[in-house]
Parts: sequence; structure tokens; C-alpha cells
Amino acid sequence: MLMNSQRKPKFRERQAFTLIELLVVIAIIALLISVLLPALGKARNVARQLVCSTRIRTMAQAQQTYANNFKDFIAGPNTSGLEGQFLDANGRNPYVFDTTSSTPTTTHDFISPTLGDSLGFSANRALRTWDILQNFSCPHIRDTAVDWNGGGGADLIQFRNVRVTYGWKITSYLSPAAFHYRRQNVPQSLAEYRPADEPSSTRAAVTKYLNPNPATLPTNYIPRLDRVGLQLSNKVIVADGTRYLNTDSSVRFFDFDPTPAPNVYGNFLASGPIYQDSSEYGRGYDSGSRINVKASFRHAGQVINAGYFDGHVGTLKSTEAWENAELWYPSNTEWTGTSATPESAAKYQYLLSRPVGSRGLP
Repeated sequence: MLMNSQRKPKFRERQAFTLIELLVVIAIIALLISVLLPALGKARNVARQLVCSTRIRTMAQAQQTYANNFKDFIAGPNTSGLEGQFLDANGRNPYVFDTTSSTPTTTHDFISPTLGDSLGFSANRALRTWDILQNFSCPHIRDTAVDWNGGGGADLIQFRNVRVTYGWKITSYLSPAAFHYRRQNVPQSLAEYRPADEPSSTRAAVTKYLNPNPATLPTNYIPRLDRVGLQLSNKVIVADGTRYLNTDSSVRFFDFDPTPAPNVYGNFLASGPIYQDSSEYGRGYDSGSRINVKASFRHAGQVINAGYFDGHVGTLKSTEAWENAELWYPSNTEWTGTSATPESAAKYQYLLSRPVGSRGLP
């Protein structure tokens, strides 16, 4: 007879999961996923917005550095981009083909002159444009521009080759045109606008004017820090925003403009959110699908990142951007209210009770 210590242990037979137990496990996993995925998605969106905010801060601070080096002028179509408004001795725009990493891709390009060297942009204009739209873009922008808004230069074939080889992303960042343009019909020499010694002041006056609605620039405004306003921390130099071309009711697509000297705005400037029919921010534009609003106010809660002239970055809800005109215009800009957003029209209604000439924005 075997002792108890010599008896073989008895093992309970292992049973398989029942269908109910398996369903319970699956339900628990699904519940965990449903709890974790929104948190992960929110964290991803916050990370993307942080990257975007950092890039906007970089652009705002680069404008400060540029101004410090060029007599307080900011980079834009009437300063760093002024040479591109004229043809060279061969009758060709001086920006096309290969130049330098800091040469503007278009007259309105303020990014290449301020950041091209430090970020190592290509010397080729088409590839430099790709660097700006692709490598220096907001992580939330994942769409590819399917076409461009007409125009082009002598190097347009190179833009087509880039489209075939790499594809194009849509524009990520825009600067308010009011800080770059001038008041219409006020003659001023190129020498006053140009932060360097060239081109000669004997050439024709600068040609980039601002639409007088819903506000008219001060008579003496030029794109220089001392004319922007006393409180630089309340003036936006660059913000999230994209271009949008609406050709007709059935064909809509995002676009960019490869023209070296575009007539209005191009890839880099915007009419601003205060303009009711802004094709970039669209308070009253394309009221159906509002694709442009979603592309510009692209962060959670319909928010944009905005970089200010003092170098700091903040966020603006769409309603704030549509309401506060002083963010998008130099101080003492005369308020007309014509074609203004309802929010800004209500806020600045008090100015219209004043005599013409004394309706200046803060």
C-alpha cells in the first residue's frame, strides 16, 4: 500500500473558454479600446498643434530677426519681394529656376527670405516651394493640392515634374496682407520701401495695394515695425490658413499659385478673417461645404494658431478671429465696415459714428 506522499497528484482537467467567456473578454477589450482611442487621438492632435505652434513661433521670430537686420522692415512683397516685381535684363523674372535658398519663391514669399538659409531650403524655386509646402507645413495638413490656380513662370515645367515625382501639399500658413501692402493711390518711392540699397528708386512705385474694405490703411503706412502699432503683442504677423480655389459649384479643389509675381496674395498672404468673403477664412465664403474654414481653422474647436509681431504665439477661435479687427490691421487703420464680418461690424459700429478720418482701429 502506497503512502500518501507517494500518491500521484490529481490534476483538474483544463477546460476551454466557453462562448460566453470569450464574448465577455472581447467586450472588455472593445471597451478599453473605446476608452483609450479618443485619449490617444486627443494626444495626437495636441502634439500636432504643438508642432504647428512651434513653426509659427519660428516664423514670427524670424520676421523680428529680419527686421533687426533691415532697418525694421518686415519681409514681404514690397520689401524682400520687391525685386521680383520687375523683369531682369533678359526679360525674365529674377526668381525663376536656380537662385539661393533665401530668394523668395514669389514676391509674396516671406518665409524663404527669413528662414531659407537656416532651414536649408533648395536653391531651385520649384523645390524650394515644395520645401515650404511639404517640409515646413502643419502636421494637420495631409491633403495634396491637385492643381494650381493658373499662372506660372518660365520654370513651370519644373513645378509639374515635382508634382509627378513628389506631389504637393496645400498651403499651411498665411500672413495678413494689411501688414505688407500699402494704401492705394499714395505715391511713394521704392527707396522708402526697400530695406537694402537696391533696386534703384528711379523705377516705378510699388504696386501692391490693399482692398479698402472693410478698412483702409493709414496714408503713411509702410511695412515697418514702427508703423505696425504701439502694441506689437496685439498684431498677428502669421497664422494658420490655407488657400482654396472654388472654380464652380461642382468642381472644388485646394490650390497654390506658382506665379513668381502674383497679382494678389499668392501662397503666402491673406485678406484676413475680418473680410466677410475671405477665400482663406471664409466667414461668408462657400457657406455650403465651408471646406476652406475647416482647412484654415483646422485645430480642435475650430481654432487657429497665431504668431504675433513680438514673437509669442496664441490660439484664436474662429469667432475671435472674425471679431477682432485690430489683430489683422495696423493701428490707426480707418474702419469702413463695408464687407465686414457680422462679429466685427457689431464690435466696431461705434467707430462709424465718428467723422471720417477719425475712425482708426486700436
